[in-house]
Amino acid sequence: MKRLLAALLLTACAAPVGTVVTPAELRELEARDAVARAAAANASVPGHAGPAHLAAAGASGLPAPDGLTTEQLKKRDELDKRRTDLARRREDQARGAFELEQRRRRTELEQQSAGAQEAVSLELAGRELRLASEDLARFRAEERPRRLAEDALDLQQSSDALLETREELAQLEMMYSGSELGDATAEIVLNRTRRRLQRAEERHALREKRSAEFRTVTLPREEETRAQAEHAKAVALDNVRRGQEKERLQREAALRDLDFDARKLEREAADLARDEATLERDITTFTRELSLTAITGSTP
Repeated sequence: MKRLLAALLLTACAAPVGTVVTPAELRELEARDAVARAAAANASVPGHAGPAHLAAAGASGLPAPDGLTTEQLKKRDELDKRRTDLARRREDQARGAFELEQRRRRTELEQQSAGAQEAVSLELAGRELRLASEDLARFRAEERPRRLAEDALDLQQSSDALLETREELAQLEMMYSGSELGDATAEIVLNRTRRRLQRAEERHALREKRSAEFRTVTLPREEETRAQAEHAKAVALDNVRRGQEKERLQREAALRDLDFDARKLEREAADLARDEATLERDITTFTRELSLTAITGSTP
């Protein structure tokens, strides 16, 4: 023990002012002193003391085989454990910072891609609504009036054909009433014209029904279909906008999560730096206690 004290004193005196003996240097000096003391004990004492004797000495508060008391060994091991834990925390903190940066880059890429796709979707939805609105407006302004005019013209042509057939029959009846042609020939011509008139009347009746259906059913339904298509496109555009607003809120939430994780890592880094500083102070204090023990020969 005296040699250990002398070695510590020599080291402390030879070191620059303010220099502290590190735990590693202290352990090396302790190991050398223990080896020297063990060799001296073996040479001077018959049946030198074995491991049981050294263990008993350490248990009784006397210096252990490496020159430290049991309490000092316990404190040294505690400092070593704290150093190991802090090193692992530093590794975890570095890994967390790396993963956070990767998440941030992935989020930025995903948001850029989503933003580009949203612009395309909004443009397409707006185009669909514009086409549907133009189709409805064109139907009301041009197509419906034109088709109504065409239907009225067809109906008038059917009515004219019927009128012409009636006039033709009346003319034939007047002509054959004072004609010298045989009754059989006149009857054939008149019957043929009467049949043509009957077909014309039936055709005109059907044409009138079809015209009425066209004006009251077909055209209103077509207009309603176009109006419904326009409404559906407007709703689709609103849904696209609402969906994009939802995506925007989710992206903002993701960015807030990233910022929160970044602040958490900053707090952990600050805590880690504080714990490392505390450990260094504790190591310095422990080293000074060992130096004081070596000088005074007693445990403070």
